[in-house]
Amino acid sequence: MNHTVWPPENDIALYTDLLGEAGYRVGYTGKPWGPGNWKGSGRQDNPAGPVFNQIKLTPPGEGISNVDYAANFEAFLDGRSGDQPFCFWAGFMEPHRIFEDGIGVRHGKTLDDITTPGFFPDVNEVRSDLADYAFEIEHYDKHLGRMLDLLEQRGELDNTIVVCTADNGMAFPRAKATIYDYGAHVPLAIRWGDRVEAGRKIDDFVSFPDFAPTFLEAAGTPVPRQMTGRSLLPYSSGAVRTNRPGPQCGGLRHRTPLPRQPPKWGRLSNARHPHGGLPLHSQSGAAEHPRWRPPRLGLALGRSHRRLRRHRRRPDQDLPLGASRRIFDTRQGRLRQTP
Repeated sequence: MNHTVWPPENDIALYTDLLGEAGYRVGYTGKPWGPGNWKGSGRQDNPAGPVFNQIKLTPPGEGISNVDYAANFEAFLDGRSGDQPFCFWAGFMEPHRIFEDGIGVRHGKTLDDITTPGFFPDVNEVRSDLADYAFEIEHYDKHLGRMLDLLEQRGELDNTIVVCTADNGMAFPRAKATIYDYGAHVPLAIRWGDRVEAGRKIDDFVSFPDFAPTFLEAAGTPVPRQMTGRSLLPYSSGAVRTNRPGPQCGGLRHRTPLPRQPPKWGRLSNARHPHGGLPLHSQSGAAEHPRWRPPRLGLALGRSHRRLRRHRRRPDQDLPLGASRRIFDTRQGRLRQTP
């Protein structure tokens, strides 16, 4: 639940509230629950907990937050009472557009080492954008490494459940704000000392609602009936496919409208269904980025679209079939319907 107003009755069961009531120290750094308005609900803090964003740093590039995530986590830990258990939300804002143009190459990345997804034009403009994206991922990774080192130094690492995931796909066309794999399939890695086998990979479908009952069960706190997720703890003992239903994904408010003027790259998916072509959803951030707009890239996007139509199901990206699409044909200067 986001992009909304938190209900004023405030009767939603939150694992952060329940753990706080059970004696846990709760807090967050970076980006908490949101976007949304929780202040009118009567809550004293964001649903993620009290904020720890006081310690700042000099960002290494444009578009990168000045919040020192790892230092704020240390400040949070310093405020514990003895061996008080804790629950901390590290809301890294990287990778997130804007990406500073060329920052990846300036920090040692080479375009020849960049692999583009099969549904992107394989041109230097796209490779450079992916290199900038990778640089922001590395910024996040350095802070995560500092946090893990801190836990290890304090003897807490193997007794702490560490969950690393993302709230959406990468901020690129046909990814973030779409229901394609690159938009709905996000990374998930979990560490819990010797209670979770290292290096194990599981292909079952899980989703964010499963985290709350997982944390509560691990803490020995009752799971409210209104929580619809299912604990992931059975996986720690080797269980797989425990009658799990598949998660549901859908596109709601973030769609690509047809502009008054045709896009510079010449083709645009129908606003009624995010299929076909390479939709530049505003929420991906690419819609406003000039790197995805130059004439040379427009030709490449056109070639990419023709490849997608020819191969209805590519090995690296499933395409929904039977989608109604309207494509702006720059050669004929009009909208036309495609099967």
